[in-house]
Amino acid sequence: MTVGQYGQTGLWYADYFEREVYNTYGDVISLISKAKRIFKFGRSPSAGTAISTVWSQGGNEVYLTDNTITKVTSTVASTTTIGVEGHTVDGNGDFTFVVQTVTLNGTADVALTTPLARCSRLYNSGSVALTGIVSAATAADVVYCEIPTGNQQSFKCATTISKDDYYALNGFQLGVTKKTAATAEFALEVREKGGVFRPRDLMVAASPGGSITDSWEPWIIVPPNSDIRVRVVASANSTPVAASFEGILASIIS
Repeated sequence: MTVGQYGQTGLWYADYFEREVYNTYGDVISLISKAKRIFKFGRSPSAGTAISTVWSQGGNEVYLTDNTITKVTSTVASTTTIGVEGHTVDGNGDFTFVVQTVTLNGTADVALTTPLARCSRLYNSGSVALTGIVSAATAADVVYCEIPTGNQQSFKCATTISKDDYYALNGFQLGVTKKTAATAEFALEVREKGGVFRPRDLMVAASPGGSITDSWEPWIIVPPNSDIRVRVVASANSTPVAASFEGILASIIS
């Protein structure tokens, strides 16, 4: 372990996070050298009594083991540019973060420069507002991320951590929206490489009532090549909900 690696942030729980990663996984990491946070948020306009991911299209993502997210499409003719954030996967199951831009071609399919195994965010990076649905999908039209009608960014409360980073998960917020009289139970779930999704936190929200926030000090460790998602089950069908989580990435130094 590099002498003097720790104690640079001035926050005990940040320094503790770096030390716990080393003690648990044997990796020396740096929050300061990475200097990047991940804030993910999503909403489901009609969550129901079957558990589902908090994202705009409903249901649950079927996680891919190959780079088969190959295109972006739009339901309304447009030529604006779309930012695409996601990850590729290699034969060892290791993820690499990729950011790319595509230019819409009316309503025709537009091929991604780099096909993906995960798509975590889409956003309008141009100067013309979107009016339809923009989706990232496989050749078989299975959608893995979408910008809903009338919006300029996706709402997907899920992401993936690359092979090069650890994630310091430090906050979780959720709620039932639009004054719907319902309750909903949310699960913040993490799947490490080669494993299954396991809950890291469970919280219940109700409406009428405000949003609920949970935070952790020390932070929760999410190791490289992990998937993170928030899922929800509601007391009644057609329950609108929203959720978010946030944290800080740390680079692997050695």
